[in-house]
Amino acid sequence: MDNEQRITSLEQTLTEMLAKEADTQNKLDILISRLPMSTDPISPTPDIPLQPRDLVKKRKVRPASPPDFDGDCTKGLAFLNSCQTYVQLCPEEFENEQTVIVWAMSYMKTGRAEKWAARVFRWEQEPTNRGNNRFVDWAAFRVEFKKEFCPAHSDSAAIN
Repeated sequence: MDNEQRITSLEQTLTEMLAKEADTQNKLDILISRLPMSTDPISPTPDIPLQPRDLVKKRKVRPASPPDFDGDCTKGLAFLNSCQTYVQLCPEEFENEQTVIVWAMSYMKTGRAEKWAARVFRWEQEPTNRGNNRFVDWAAFRVEFKKEFCPAHSDSAAIN
């Protein structure tokens, strides 16, 4: 693009932005004119000095998402702990415990874990189970998950 084309493009963009700004201002004027006028005088707000801590936004802790889980029993407990950590730090992201369960299962994408999750979803879709959830709550999910993916004596197996 040569300089003349760039200038023309910039001028066109500027014209469009000015038109949008004028349209926005017009809409604001209309809205303001529709607001009821108050007869009470507005008292000035006293000047309150801001403290440095008032200027700093509090940042929410954002934990890492759990890793994808393939059913490897040596990683089962770590996956479950990762899910639990996320849920405890971000409870507002989950409507209920069933949402937590499906969310955790969404990370079970390959290997034995994918097959296990598929069996759970198939069970819930069977006509005799329609409207029922395979797990009553997160605690029930954890129990079944541990039975399937966390060997009972993983510590001693690791040592041997």
